[in-house]
Formats: sequence, C-alpha cells, structure tokens
Amino acid sequence: MHSKHKEENLRSKGIALFNKQHFFECHEVLESLWKIQTGPERQFTQGVIQTAAAFHHLTNKNIAGAIKLLHLAAEKLSLFSAADHPLEGEIYIDTGTLVTLVRKCLAELEKCSLPRPFLIPTKRKSSTSKGDTQPVE
Repeated sequence: MHSKHKEENLRSKGIALFNKQHFFECHEVLESLWKIQTGPERQFTQGVIQTAAAFHHLTNKNIAGAIKLLHLAAEKLSLFSAADHPLEGEIYIDTGTLVTLVRKCLAELEKCSLPRPFLIPTKRKSSTSKGDTQPVE
C-alpha cells in the first residue's frame, strides 16, 4: 500500500524538475507516481507527464511529437481545469492556468510554418520548358 506522503513527495519532486526544465527526469519521477495512483488523480498526472514529454521533444526539435503530446495533455488536463490540484501542504497547482498555458503553447507550435520534405526536382535533358520538372521515382 502506498502512502499519501509518498505521492506528495513524488508529485512535488516531479513539478520541481519540470519547473527547472528537466523534462525527461520529471517524466520519470511522475511516471513512478502515475503507477501507484488510481482514479482521476492518475489521469491528471498523465496529462502533466505528457506535457513534460512534449517539452522534452521540443528540446530535441521533434515538433510533431511535441504537438501530438500537447494535444493529449490538453485533453486530459482540461477535465480538471475547474479545480486546483493539491501539490503539497497548502500549495496547489493552478490547473486552469496550466490548461491555458498548454493550449497556448500548442497553438504557437501549430502556427509555425515548418518546411515539409520535398522531392528533388528533375527534368529530361531534352526538355526546354522551365515548368516541365517532375520527380524521378
């Protein structure tokens, strides 16, 4: 049986790591918490884990991975936006603001006009028209 004290310690440590931008380590600590939780608490923790993993992807320039995880995180965390979430003692996670920040970050990433891979244009040697390029497969 796990204790509320252990959960509180893991949650506090995970949030501290997140706020220091140690996103991978945050993910690891909060996953330990997630494994012992049940019910709505587990889903909230998973939303925070997904946010940390998304930011870890961002640090590795994996924009698509970050966007995917932020969508999942926003979906989960929005279920809790009406109530603050206990962190430790009298300190609570401002869940409504957290959801707003996740959505804002997601919107900013989705606005980015990232170049897509393209095919190398080729043309036949006998072609004289400039608009007559086609990729060779």
